[in-house]
Amino acid sequence: MSQEPDFNFDNTVGEDPNQMEMCQVTGKLTPYDEIVELHGYRVCAEGKQEILRRLKAGLSLPGEMETPGIGTRFVAMLLDSMILGTFAMIGAAIMGYNLYVNPMFVDYAIDQGDSAIWMFKFQGALTLGFYMISSAYFIIFHARGGQTPGKMAAGIMVVDYDGAPITYKRSTVRLLYYQGPYFLAPFSMLILWEMEMITIVNLALSSLGALWGLVDIVMALADRAEQKSLHDRLAATRVIVKG
Repeated sequence: MSQEPDFNFDNTVGEDPNQMEMCQVTGKLTPYDEIVELHGYRVCAEGKQEILRRLKAGLSLPGEMETPGIGTRFVAMLLDSMILGTFAMIGAAIMGYNLYVNPMFVDYAIDQGDSAIWMFKFQGALTLGFYMISSAYFIIFHARGGQTPGKMAAGIMVVDYDGAPITYKRSTVRLLYYQGPYFLAPFSMLILWEMEMITIVNLALSSLGALWGLVDIVMALADRAEQKSLHDRLAATRVIVKG
């Protein structure tokens, strides 16, 4: 047998029934004698129906942090990727120009005796530059309101476990955990000078990065209540619906 909601109809004792009280759900002023207590909220009839609707649908109650749907987070990520992809296309155009059009770079690489090594160096520098731009993008937007443009459009935001905005430090830590081993790849291209070693290290970092990303996604999908991914757990953050 289902348990009846915990109503309290004695909230008008000692009060003037002509006075008004604000419903904690709808915000409407309501006479004292029409206010009831339900699950810790003092609500009017309309507010009571809203709480019951949320309980029946398994939604968060007013004031609680609501977890967005997977589709919503995907849309936010897609929009951010499109914005950052513009910078990647610019970088690719610059790289293509220097590799195939600008004779100064090609001649310099040939003079060094191993053009392939120098192409790796140039690619590593461009990749690192893109990482710096994308890192600044996420760190600044998340620390200044918890929302990137993609999250703004999707109506979601990043907060700490208590629902408070995150600091620049926490935003930076979250970004590093999000990128994982991928962040080290451009550095290996810049500091290593043997083709075989560059190939091996990049393959290892790519494999670790792919595994890291897979675990990150699986953990978010497995946590149906809060969708905390690996990088969110390590940085003590979560993504919620912006109220």
